[in-house]
Amino acid sequence: MKKVMIGTAMVVMLTCAVVVWAANEEQAAKEKKALETPRQVPNRISGTPMRDQMRGRGPGMPGPGGMQQAYEEFTKKREEEHKKAVAELEEIRKIAESEKATKTVEALQKMIDKKNADFKKATEESENKRAEMQQRMDQLQKERAAKNAQNPAVKPEGEPKEKAPVKKTDK
Repeated sequence: MKKVMIGTAMVVMLTCAVVVWAANEEQAAKEKKALETPRQVPNRISGTPMRDQMRGRGPGMPGPGGMQQAYEEFTKKREEEHKKAVAELEEIRKIAESEKATKTVEALQKMIDKKNADFKKATEESENKRAEMQQRMDQLQKERAAKNAQNPAVKPEGEPKEKAPVKKTDK
């Protein structure tokens, strides 16, 4: 009877491991497909829509603060998926503990620890990339502000200011 229960627990554990593996493979395939699809080249003929898109006001572009919101939503979704996967593994570990399958419990704990470490590493990398991008954007804004301060005939938005009247002098 004990062998049957251990065998059943192993089958359940392997089935769950295959399901988690398949979900990871499916996610990897989606990410690979997204990287392989060509980017759409914006229409460079008409200046105004392109300018609006670059300012974040075009169709499909996030508005002010939209990139931060999108990043937060992505992070939340990734964290929820991680918690769900770890919870499934912990449930299987509890079953194995109740059946006193110590090797299975140890293997499951290693899997949980690896998932947590991978998630932490991916989160840190993502946060570092976001911070680097923010730093680049801040630097670019400073450079543009300095350039605009040197050339007062151009507004920061890229639209020309009214020119000061030219005084004519008789020579």
